[in-house]
Amino acid sequence: MAIQQDSRPALPPRPSATNEIAFAGCAKTPPSWLTALVHHYEGDKKHAHEFFLSRHFVDGAEIVLICKKCHKRFALTTSIPTSTEETISQMNVKRGMCVVNRENHLHHLHTTNSTKTNVASECCYCHFTVNVVIYEPYIDVQIFDELQKTRPIPTYSNAARRINGAENEPNILETLELLSNIIKTLATSDSSRKLNLNSKQFISKISYDKASKAFFDKLEYKLEDDQYLTPPQLTEDYIIKSKHVSEEIDMRIMDISEKASRGCTISYEEPYGKLETILGTKCTSLN
Repeated sequence: MAIQQDSRPALPPRPSATNEIAFAGCAKTPPSWLTALVHHYEGDKKHAHEFFLSRHFVDGAEIVLICKKCHKRFALTTSIPTSTEETISQMNVKRGMCVVNRENHLHHLHTTNSTKTNVASECCYCHFTVNVVIYEPYIDVQIFDELQKTRPIPTYSNAARRINGAENEPNILETLELLSNIIKTLATSDSSRKLNLNSKQFISKISYDKASKAFFDKLEYKLEDDQYLTPPQLTEDYIIKSKHVSEEIDMRIMDISEKASRGCTISYEEPYGKLETILGTKCTSLN
């Protein structure tokens, strides 16, 4: 049954500055709810997520966000009661609008769950619900950090590297680009292809050390004869995993390129246009 305008619940008190972006507490309009999601780091290192649209969906989600910094995925789904769906159709308005709140058509989203792996909220007007399942990355961010510790960010030209005798030392962008190519090739070709650790390309672009071993361990490669890395048998699940890992590598390449003020050919779409349709909000910058 629709809530009448004169019975609209009063807005809760304005939160204090210390918790105004947290999910706990008062109801949130879609813009403030999304800001809270950007800053949702429960149990993790504090940071503001920098979201892009993932190119790979999970579990039937309407939209999947991936953070450029922590590589976590945020799979978002929504639902509305049948009666509200009918009202939306009759009023010929955008799905993301709250049809019960006639004052400004903004949802008032109350948090029903907020953990490290899930955020759920419901509108007190129209009972629109939004649910976010948070997935850990396939490759731990710490592994990328370790790779970067021993592989410098390129800050000078290849010619300068040759002069300084560093042309055969891998830099982090070369390493990540070759790892990305290996994974993409693996997903589309013979899975029995082995990597030769002694090849000139592997030595100069990746190098086999503790960090790169951890990376290939996550991808279930096996070391043979102390020289070859053999990938596992290709399955549908493994192909999906490899696509997600490739996306995580892209996020790190984008992040490093930005910090090093280098051009980057990799680009992902920002999610706020689609979120406007889903949640009924217009957001361009949330950090």
